[in-house]
Amino acid sequence: MAYFLSMDNSTQDLGKRIRSRRSEVGLTIDQLAQEAKVSKAYLSQLENGTSTKPSASKLYDIAIALETNMAQLLGKTIPIENSNLHVEIPSNLSKIAKRFGIDDLMLKRLAMIQNREGSSLDIVSEDKWTSLWLAVKQIDESKDVSKN
Repeated sequence: MAYFLSMDNSTQDLGKRIRSRRSEVGLTIDQLAQEAKVSKAYLSQLENGTSTKPSASKLYDIAIALETNMAQLLGKTIPIENSNLHVEIPSNLSKIAKRFGIDDLMLKRLAMIQNREGSSLDIVSEDKWTSLWLAVKQIDESKDVSKN
């Protein structure tokens, strides 16, 4: 069964996000079309917001080629706190979680951060995980302060 995105402003926004991400990763439209196994014309229509009902399968292929995920292309977030999503926790992240008492939700959030170089998250050092955790914690705390 194919799932489709309805044609409206979200399709135009999708096109903008695809074009923006393609630019970020340094791919031409030809390169992305080849990697995602779609035609250049189809990709151009998506980027311009004129394609009707892009399929989930094609969006998935494009997301993989862009080193991202469908949720990001669609401008959506995955609600981790309401999810039973299984997230693999790298060993060095587990170590700092125990050391600092990092809760499960934060642990999932950290583990879901993408490694754009494509290498294993298991090679990320404890110091880098600690720095990342402190940065995310600081962002969370600044959001809490701005709400008050």
